[in-house]
Amino acid sequence: MTQAMSRVALYAAVGPELTHYEVDVAAGTLTRRGDVQLPANVQYAWPHASGHLLYAGCSNAATGRGIVGSDHSLIALAIDPASGALSPCGDPIALPTRPIHLTTDIASEHVLVPHRPIRPM
Repeated sequence: MTQAMSRVALYAAVGPELTHYEVDVAAGTLTRRGDVQLPANVQYAWPHASGHLLYAGCSNAATGRGIVGSDHSLIALAIDPASGALSPCGDPIALPTRPIHLTTDIASEHVLVPHRPIRPM
């Protein structure tokens, strides 16, 4: 296994902070490399087919029947090919409600973002 193949980028979110870790498979180590603050809590993330972008759905709403929230968005993050570091790529796109999943078509030409239905109060 080459050194490049033994290192993997891993991303984990807690609230609005998306953290980049480097996994050294051969050594069995996990090293925190950096983080990026997103507009609201990360609900879901999905990679672009190229491997150079990561889409994240964000919201300040609670899951289930809790807080409805007012800040819901989709943001694209560029992935540095050498380090795996993340950086925002353009402005977030506003969504009407909390995203509950996201995916792309096979070529990643389109992003599908299902979200909670808007219910009248």
